Amino acid sequence: MGKSKEHYRSQQIHIQGQLCCLETWHTSRNMFHNNRHSKITHHATGMIWTGFSKDTYKESETQAINAATNWIIGWLQQQKAKEDEIARKAAEAERARQEQIRQEQERIHQQQLAEQERIRQQQLKAQKRASLTLQKDELQSQVQNIITQELNPINLQKTQIERQILTEEKSIEGMKLERNDKSKKIIVCVGKTGHGKSTVVNRLAGDISLMAKNGPCKTSISGKSCTQSLQKIRCGNLCVIDCPGWADSGGADREHSNNLCAFLKGCGGINAIVLIRNATQYRFDADFQQKLKHLADIFGDKFWNNLVIVLTHVDKGMAEAMFVEGKKAEEMQKEIAQLCGKNITVPVIPFGLDNYKDKMSEFKSKIPKNRYICDKIKSPIDMLREEKKQVIIRQKKIKTRIDGMNGKITAIQNEINSL
Repeated sequence: MGKSKEHYRSQQIHIQGQLCCLETWHTSRNMFHNNRHSKITHHATGMIWTGFSKDTYKESETQAINAATNWIIGWLQQQKAKEDEIARKAAEAERARQEQIRQEQERIHQQQLAEQERIRQQQLKAQKRASLTLQKDELQSQVQNIITQELNPINLQKTQIERQILTEEKSIEGMKLERNDKSKKIIVCVGKTGHGKSTVVNRLAGDISLMAKNGPCKTSISGKSCTQSLQKIRCGNLCVIDCPGWADSGGADREHSNNLCAFLKGCGGINAIVLIRNATQYRFDADFQQKLKHLADIFGDKFWNNLVIVLTHVDKGMAEAMFVEGKKAEEMQKEIAQLCGKNITVPVIPFGLDNYKDKMSEFKSKIPKNRYICDKIKSPIDMLREEKKQVIIRQKKIKTRIDGMNGKITAIQNEINSL
C-alpha cells in the first residue's frame, strides 16, 4: 500500500537571506510509528534539500536547513565572487572607457596644440620670409648701387685707359725697340745745315768713304738742309736721331722741335744731345746761345749734363793744331758753363774727314751710360699702365664685394625657398 503525506504544511522561510519554501509532512511506518519529512526549495535556484527523522519534525527540518544553509553559503560566496568579478570587469571597463575618453581628449588636445604650433610656425616662417626678403632686396639694392656708382665708372675708366694705352702704343711704335732695350744708347744730333751733321752721322753709321757721302744721310753742298724730316739710324748699340738743320729749314725750327719731341716720345729717355758745329765758323754768338737755351727748354735742366759738342772741319795738320793751340774746346766749355750757370765740363770733340776714326772712339766714350728723360718726351704709357693696374685692383675689389654680396643673396634665396 502506498505511503501518503499526512499533516502536510508549507511555509516561506529565509536562509542566509535567501527566500526558501519549507515543506513538512509525515508518513506512517505502522500503526504506532511515523516518519517525519522536511523539504526546502531555494526559490532563486530551485535547489532542494530534504531532512528525515523518525522522531521529530525539528530534527528533519534541522537536517534540511543545515544542508540548505551550507549550500546557500557556498552559493552566496560564488554569487559574491561573480558579482565582484562583474563589478571588477565593469570597473575595468569604466576605467578603459574613461582612459579612452582621456586619450581621445588628449588626442584632440594634441591636435589643437599641433594646429596652434603649425599656425605659429607658419606665422614665424612668414615673418622670417618677409625679413629675409627685405634683407635680399636691400642687398640687391646695394649691389645695384655699387654697380652703378663704382663698378660701371671703374669699367669705363679702364676702357678709357686701355684706349689711351693703345693710342700711345701706336704713337711710340717707332721707338719700341729702343724703349725695351736699355742697352741701346739714344743720341740726338742737331746742328746748322752745312756744319757737317750728316757727315758725322754717316761716319757713325760706318761710312768710311773719303767725303763720307755713302752713308744714310745726304750731305749738303748747297747751303740747304738735306734732312727735311727726322731719321732714326741704328749704328750698332747706338740709335742716332738725325734732325733737320736749324735756322735754314724753311723757317720751321719750332715745328721741327715739336716733331722731335713727338718722335722721341716713349723712347724711354735719351743718352746725349749732340750739337754739331763748324769749327771754322766758331763763335759763341747770340744765335748759338739761343739754340742752346732752346734745347734746354725742350729737354729740361738735365740737358746740360748730357750735352756733347762736336766741332767739325778740324782735319789733321794746321786745322787741328790751331784748334788745340787756340784752346777752342776749353773756351767753349767755359762759355757753356757760364751760360747754364752750372759747374760742368761739356765734352767738346774736334772732328775731321781724315781723323774721324780716332775721334769716333773718343766721341762714343763721352756718351753717358744712363738715359735721362724729360717731360716733353716722356710717354704717359708707363703711368697709364700703372694706372690700369691700380684700376684693375680696385675693379677686382669691387667685384669681390659684389660676388660676396651676391653669395649672400643666393644663400638668403635658398633659405627663403626652404621655408
